[in-house]
Amino acid sequence: MGCPLLALGYALALLDDEAKHPCVGHSVSFIIFAASFVVSFAAGVLLVINRLEDVRKTSNIVKFRDQNDEACALNEPIPHPDLDDSRAETRLLARFTWIFFYVQLAGIAIGGGAFVCFIWSLHGSKFR
Repeated sequence: MGCPLLALGYALALLDDEAKHPCVGHSVSFIIFAASFVVSFAAGVLLVINRLEDVRKTSNIVKFRDQNDEACALNEPIPHPDLDDSRAETRLLARFTWIFFYVQLAGIAIGGGAFVCFIWSLHGSKFR
């Protein structure tokens, strides 16, 4: 999440200094760069929240499974018969984790490429 946040800070600094470079905010590469990093940052936040929920549910599954095993060993009724539902939820959370990860990765890649194009269009004469 650090890379998109730093890039967005740079984008805001460029927009603030628009007197030096007019029409910075209207550049296609700038818009792609800023939008990609916003999407990447949002996906990173959702990734962390989703992963925390997944870890919490997984720890509950382990705890409840152990309680069920103890109850079976003592021939008592199973206290948590709905573990399969919880396992299905964690499989779904795992899928969302990977989706958010790939969205974040794609946002960084697309935004990084657009950032390089934007910097080249802005300061290309200095690189020659």
